[in-house]
Amino acid sequence: FTICNTSSEDSIGVLTVTEILPASGEWGDFKCIGANCVTPQVPPLRISGGESNCETLTIQYNPQSLTSPGFPDREIIMIFNDSCLASERISRIELYGSVDSGSLFLEPYPVDFGYVETGHSREITVTLHNYSDQDIMIHQISFAEHEEGDNCDVFEFGEDVQAVIGSILPANNIEPAEFTVIY
Repeated sequence: FTICNTSSEDSIGVLTVTEILPASGEWGDFKCIGANCVTPQVPPLRISGGESNCETLTIQYNPQSLTSPGFPDREIIMIFNDSCLASERISRIELYGSVDSGSLFLEPYPVDFGYVETGHSREITVTLHNYSDQDIMIHQISFAEHEEGDNCDVFEFGEDVQAVIGSILPANNIEPAEFTVIY
């Protein structure tokens, strides 16, 4: 988004953006990125008066989980400034984003270990495919209960999962990721 100081050069001078933050109080799925994202740790952004004096800021949508159809991730970004008019000192931008499960596919699915004797373990290599047309950053891989009482605690990932976490899974299934699941 772009912030402009449209006042005439001789009326207000400089507009100072003192902070940009999410209404929830924490950057989560949406995050301001770049050097001009004003936080308590980053100095205020000063924009001189005049129609061509603008600053562009980038908000990145980086979802941490899938969204349910019809229920996108939402956030309100608040921009605080030192406007002479109290009613203009806070601007709000409402953001929406969603990601569906049709983009990622795990193979084999389901992961079936068959019969494993007590005291023994079995490893299966699984492949994570990205069939979407966008690269996807993998922030976390974890086991999730589908029903109460699922025994996710008896499974673990092999050390090779660390190479996948934090990596980018290329679009169009160009380079699927493999890792080990252990029972």
